[in-house]
This record gives sequence, structure tokens and C-alpha cells, in this order.
Amino acid sequence: MKKTIVTFTIITYIIFLYVTIIKAASASTKIMPLGDSITQGFIKNIPEDYRVGYRQKLYLDLKDAGYDVDFVGSLSHGILAHPGFDYNHEGHGGWSDNEVAGQIYTWLVANPADIILLHIGTNDFNTSPDDVALILDEIDTYSKDIIVVLALIINHKTYNPLITQFNNNIRAMAEARIAHCDKIVIVDMENALNYQSDMDDNLHPNSNGYIKMADVWFPAVEQILTDSYQPPPCTPPVPGPALQAYYAFNNGSGTVAIDSSTYKRNGAVNGAVWTAGRSGNGLSFDGVDDYVLIPRMNNDEMSISAWFYKNANDTANADAIFGGSRWVGVKEGFDVRFHRYSPNTLEFILFTRDRNGVITGKTAKYKFNNSVGNWYHVAGTYKKTTGEQKFYIDGKLVNTQIHPTGNTVMPLAYYSDMRIGYSRSNNGYFNGIIDEVRLYNRALSTIEVENLYKGVAPGLSLTITTVGSGSVSTDPNPPYTSGQIVTLTAKADQGWIFNHWSGDVSGSNNPTTLTMTSNKAVTATFVTGTSSDLKALYTLNEGTGIIANDSSGNGKHGTVNGATWTTGKAGGGLSFDGIDDSVSVPRMNYDEISISAWFYKNTNDTTYADALFGGYKWNSDAQFQQGFDLRFYKSDPDTLQFIVITKDVGGIRSIKTTQKNLMNSVSSWFHAVGTYNKTTGEQKLYVNGQLAHTRTHPAGNTIVPLTSYSDMRIGYSRVNNGYFQGIIDDIRIYDRALTDTEVQELYTSY
Repeated sequence: MKKTIVTFTIITYIIFLYVTIIKAASASTKIMPLGDSITQGFIKNIPEDYRVGYRQKLYLDLKDAGYDVDFVGSLSHGILAHPGFDYNHEGHGGWSDNEVAGQIYTWLVANPADIILLHIGTNDFNTSPDDVALILDEIDTYSKDIIVVLALIINHKTYNPLITQFNNNIRAMAEARIAHCDKIVIVDMENALNYQSDMDDNLHPNSNGYIKMADVWFPAVEQILTDSYQPPPCTPPVPGPALQAYYAFNNGSGTVAIDSSTYKRNGAVNGAVWTAGRSGNGLSFDGVDDYVLIPRMNNDEMSISAWFYKNANDTANADAIFGGSRWVGVKEGFDVRFHRYSPNTLEFILFTRDRNGVITGKTAKYKFNNSVGNWYHVAGTYKKTTGEQKFYIDGKLVNTQIHPTGNTVMPLAYYSDMRIGYSRSNNGYFNGIIDEVRLYNRALSTIEVENLYKGVAPGLSLTITTVGSGSVSTDPNPPYTSGQIVTLTAKADQGWIFNHWSGDVSGSNNPTTLTMTSNKAVTATFVTGTSSDLKALYTLNEGTGIIANDSSGNGKHGTVNGATWTTGKAGGGLSFDGIDDSVSVPRMNYDEISISAWFYKNTNDTTYADALFGGYKWNSDAQFQQGFDLRFYKSDPDTLQFIVITKDVGGIRSIKTTQKNLMNSVSSWFHAVGTYNKTTGEQKLYVNGQLAHTRTHPAGNTIVPLTSYSDMRIGYSRVNNGYFQGIIDDIRIYDRALTDTEVQELYTSY
């Protein structure tokens, strides 16, 4: 077996993607002809089954020379032309280079290639090489071993100087990539044809012209196949700064949005007017037709951040802070935009793909009480190694979505640019001010996002001090203007309760308000104690012993039976073996309930209903059932269930199950919350902070107390003898139903 690495320096418009080719008698070299109708072999008045273009002559010449080659692709033109011709290809008539860029990865997944013959740019062309560069990027993403033979495209029968300029730009772009070790061979098609005798129409060659194209391809391919091609000396690219673009909008005039990063990807201002921004100047968008056009930026990972001030809600269009996605057809890129049916809901929409080109789309959301009339900071990030798509508002993580691990951002190929203040989805123009837009090629950390938010804080200041253990949130967030009303909310840490305010606010009302007339200072005092509705909190941070302490202050300590101390979601946790481990805790019987827990499941169990928390008595007669369970369903072990038994004043019982199929509940941390509200009868199940399922009991029903057993169990349900296998952490029991916001806060606090 002989391994040949080929490099070739013929000047041609065709970029020849080259790959390390292993030659063996049993393996053909796979060649993909790639492009538009010229690759297809269009000649008017010739049926598709006889269209061969340059492909037939090139294939037969290679076979006659003794080379074992296989033309690959999803299309087949010329199937009746010659019995020995391999007619497969990817020559898509009428397609532009950006359309090809959007599909080449998928085509390679279906039909892997060692060599690609690329002739593209005739349709809807301009002089920019960016779309062709994106095709090369997509090929490299699939495999850096593919050798691309890149053609400088043929001109028109009526000479077009723009095509010559396009070819010059393509050559410069390709040579720069070759210098950084990209496997490209350039061939010159433009100078190969006689345009008076070799053209069928203004765009397409005739049979003689296609023969000449085949004769240009042949030596480039042959040198690769015969080991005579040697790559030129090259220097691997050095990664540049992660900050890909920074639009501070501080120039204050003109139609150029200056990029202050090292890449100088300046934008073009279309209609937006300069105004005072969050820091210095900003751009005001009218919500009708204003936007800033910026270059396309495609990276495997990403972060975007911006400040915005919204003037009005729009219920007709999905108004965008940033538009970088394609929604119709193949899903690509990402958007940060408001939902047209819920105009106070901001969405971070992201499409990723796996190695096989399978696309995953996720939307991280945050609903403002009022998104109009205040400055807000937004940031979205994606990290491929974890698949985590995170969404931040004012420096705080508000939502996380999970893509398959290893997925990379699906590049935007269909459109040649991205837009600030506009999304092509639903034609959404932003009405308000945007400032300080940043894009990165990696996922920023939570601390980095928080620092971006804190980096700009002009205006009146509000200094907040805490005594004891707790925190204070503000709405809106700083900076503040004179006369602005700020709502202060104190939140006590575990084992503490809020006591009173002092300074520029007094009393014990929580929340409370403060009017900003000057710089202000407020102190929130917390004292040790327990919240009246948190009845038990098992942080499982002890790390040793057989006692699981109740940190709520209510003394409902648990006894560890077999479970072992380990690392949890935060701090310590308990590992359960799935055989006989559990934690015994006192019965907690309340009219209403909320139970929350973090869990990491090691394996599925199709025999028993393994439980995170067992407080349920089953009976074949429903009128004798009691309590509640949070457990997995044995016949569908990826389905999490929250079971609650309630009764009305006459003792008539209602049994409801809320459930969520996690698709894969193993080897990942999940946060589960189950709630029951007696006033509404609503029983809810939440997973990772999001409401997953709601069932309704008769309003006024209360939970049937568990009396048949003397205790409840963490990690075990007496129903079906279900022992949990994995790690459980931070179990909380409340005697009321938490709100959606409180559940989200529990989830995002980790």
C-alpha cells in the first residue's frame, strides 16, 4: 500500500481539493465534479441523459491511462452517452456559489470524495471570493485531507471584465490558503477556451469547449494520482484573537460601522441614525427598514453580546437585535430576536450539526416583564465540547439548551452577510437603539459575560450592601437616570431570612422600591432562620457519615442507608448503587408541595420504577393511594414521572401523572421539579427550569398524606421496589407550589 500526499501548482480557476490518497488495487480514488450547469454539461437542445460536459472525456482519459477512479455525487447526467462512463456528479444547474456552500457538507457525507473538481461562480456572481472561500471552509470542516482542484472559471462569450477580476480574487484567496497548508490546486479555465468558437451560448461551452476543459483538468488530476505533485512549503495558520468583530458605534456619523477588532470587518449602515447609546454613541433603528450589514462570520463555536433599548413591541414581525440565520429550507446560523407572538420574549436561536450533517435547532428564551423603555444587555454563547447553548440577560444566565456533544454551529451560507437590527426570518426590523455589538469564535464563560455587562455603567449609581448571607436583585438594572424607580428584591441564602432595609430605604417590605434622584446606598440585613415554606433542604455536602443534614433549619435530618459520598452537581452529593441504597427522611405531608432535585443517572432500569424521591403508597384501589413520587417509568426508563394523589373535601381521590421523556436520561445532569397548587389544582413537572407537563386535579383538592409508611425515601420508591442508580444532589421540599420564575431561578443558580 502506497500513501501519496499531492500538491499541485497549475494556475487554473479550478480549486483542486486534495486529500491524502491511499492507492491500492482494491480502492478507487473518488473524484467529485462540483459546480453548476457547466459541471452538469449543459448544451441547449441536448437531453439531460446525453449531457456529459467535460466529465466524460476526463473520466475516459483517466481510465485509459490506467487510473482506478470513481466519479461520485448525487446527480447523474449523461447516463445514455457512453456505456463505460461514470456519470455521477454534483453539478447543480442555476446554483450560485453560496447555495453550493450550504450543501457541500451534506453531499460529502452521502458521497465522500478524495478529490474535488470545483468550477463555480457563473450564476449570480460578484467579484468577491467569499462564497467560494466558504465552500472551501465547508470542505475542510468535513475533511482537511480532501484535495480541491479549484478552477478560475470560464468567461462569457461576450467578454466580461468582472469575471477576470473575480478569477484574480479567487487566485489570491486560494494562494493565501495554500500558504497556510490548505490542500488546493489552482487551474486556469478562463484562458483555455476560444470564446468565439468554443461557446454554445454566452455562458456554456459547446462540445469542443468542454473537451478543452477536460484537457485542463487531466494533468492536475494525473499529477495527484502519480505522486508527482508536491505541496509547496507552507506555514500552518496561527489562530487569531477570539474577538471576531466589535461594533462600538462611536464614530457618530457616516455610513460605516467601524469594527474595532483586529479583523476590521466594517459594516454598512442602512438607514439607522446615530444617537446617544449605552456608552458613547449608538445607532437608532426605525423598525421599518433600518439595519447594519456586516460580513458573514461562521465559526464552530460562538458568542454574541449587545446592549439594546427597545422603543416598541411588534406583534407582526420577529424583530431582531442580530440576524444571522436562515429559517426556510436548510436551517443555518443563529439569530437574537423577539418573538412576534410574544413580543416581550427574547430568543436566541441556534442551529448546529453533527459529523453526519444532521442539524439540531434550539431556542433559548427569556420573557421580560416589559422589554420596552429600558437598556438591557444580552449575550448568547455556544460551546461544541459540551453542546451547551447559553443565554444571558444583564450578565445573568437565564436559559441553557443542550445540543448533541461535539456539534458545531451550522454555518450561514445561503446569505452573503449578517445583519444588526434585522432578521430575514419574518422580516423583523428592530425599533430602538443598539450599541456595543461583539462577536467571538468561542463560548465566553459566565464570568466573562458578567464582566461585559459590568464594563459599562454610566449614570446614577446604586450601592447595595448586605449584612448576613443573602443577595439583592434590582429591576431595572443599572445605570439609572434621575427620577427612575428601581425595585429591590432581597433573597436569603440557605439557613437565613431577610430582616430589614436601611440606608436610603427603610422597613421590611420585600420587594421594595426606590426613586433615583441622586446616587443612592442601601443595606439589606439577613438573619439566621428558616423560610416559612422551605420545609427541608438536603445539600448533601457533608462528605462523610450517615446523616444527611436538613439545611432548612427545620431539623428533618435524613439517615443514609448504603449510599456513598461523592462529587455532586455543586459541592458534594450521594451516589446510589441501584440495588439497596436510599436516604430515609421524615414524612412531609402538606396540602401543596414542591420537590426539586438534581440527578445524574448511570443506567436505565426496565424492571423497576427507580425513584429520585419516594413518598407514595400504591394500592389497586385508587381510593387507598397516598402521597407523591418523583421517579422513572420502568417500561420507558427515559421518561421521568411526577405522581400526585389528591382528595376533595369528601375524600374522593384524584391520581395524576405528569411526565417528560428525556430521550436520553443517562450520563448527564438534569434538574427536576414537581409542584402542586391546591387553589388551581395544577400539577406541574419541570426539567432544567422549563415547564414540561401540566395536569389538573379538581380545584381545591389537597394532597393525600402518606400515613402507611413511617418515612419517605431519597433514591428509592416502594412502588415496584425502585432503587436509583446514579448521583442525587440538592433535594428541596416546599409546602407550596413554586412559580415558573422560582423554578427557573433554582435551575440557573447552579
